Amino acid sequence: MGLDLYAGPLTRYYAGDWLTTMQRVGQELGLPTQVMYSDGQSPWLPADEAALAVKAFIASFGDSAWREEPGAPYTTDKPDRDGVFALDVFAAYLARPELVRPKVLPDLGADPAVSEANDRGHYMKHMVAIEAHLFVPGDGRWVKLVEDPLGAERVVTTVGTLEAVLHDLNARTWKASAAEIEAWRRRGHVPCRDVETGFDDATQRIVQRPYLVVDRLEHNAQFGLSCFFNMCAFSRRHGVPIVIDQ
Repeated sequence: MGLDLYAGPLTRYYAGDWLTTMQRVGQELGLPTQVMYSDGQSPWLPADEAALAVKAFIASFGDSAWREEPGAPYTTDKPDRDGVFALDVFAAYLARPELVRPKVLPDLGADPAVSEANDRGHYMKHMVAIEAHLFVPGDGRWVKLVEDPLGAERVVTTVGTLEAVLHDLNARTWKASAAEIEAWRRRGHVPCRDVETGFDDATQRIVQRPYLVVDRLEHNAQFGLSCFFNMCAFSRRHGVPIVIDQ
């Protein structure tokens, strides 16, 4: 199962009244698509229950609550796990310059820059925002652990916090312009495998070749950054939250 970013009304999200990126592509191409859930059942709420649950959920934020417009538009993007995790690892290594950063996505549980981030005090600088599940409209600088309308524990922060982290990561690394960042999103991501499978015209056979992109971690981190920036821009325009849908 992939990873999508959703930006739009929470009422629509928790009612399941939206399409993933792959569903939208399939619809545009006239191809049937089906979402498979881990336990075989849809997690979404009936529309009326979703509306009540989201209303109570938003109210629980007190002064940080925002106005939900159920009819507001939504959009999705698909950095997938490769894009989000690569950006997370890239952020971890910025705090550990004494370590040699890998060029492919490492085992996150065994990687020292990632696994020691909390103990060494740099987890809260960038990584906590990249790993959050929900970004609500606003510019407050806070992080909360809350129960969402489906009863799941979620790490929540603001769109402003996410934007600040993204700008800081870009300023400390690539210093890319808005046009360059958008080009990364159009370029897409590459799998973190060492080889790609393709058809060789000369031999008329399926062959495996090394990927031309050597630093696939950086490539995918740039893609993840660009997808997050794209969703932040949409959130700002329409006053809607961003959800990481896994």
